[in-house]
Amino acid sequence: MEDKDKKSVFMADGLTINGPRVDGNFKVSFDVGQYQYNNIKNLPLLNGKILIVAVIQGEDLKKKGMDNPAPDKPPMEGIRKIEE
Repeated sequence: MEDKDKKSVFMADGLTINGPRVDGNFKVSFDVGQYQYNNIKNLPLLNGKILIVAVIQGEDLKKKGMDNPAPDKPPMEGIRKIEE
């Protein structure tokens, strides 16, 4: 598979857009829950590459039943649930 064919699909709990900056660029940040770790873990490898990003509004995901994290997914490594 070529690099242009690779896709990373994840759900974000929030979105922040900062800009325009002095050079006219914007900074876009996604707030992503740990349940999305497996979907975002390879994003740092894309540093410096041109990205094409498509955003789907949350209501569309609700209709497809994709709006909630899977409760049976194990937590990512180094994270543990705190129980009293």
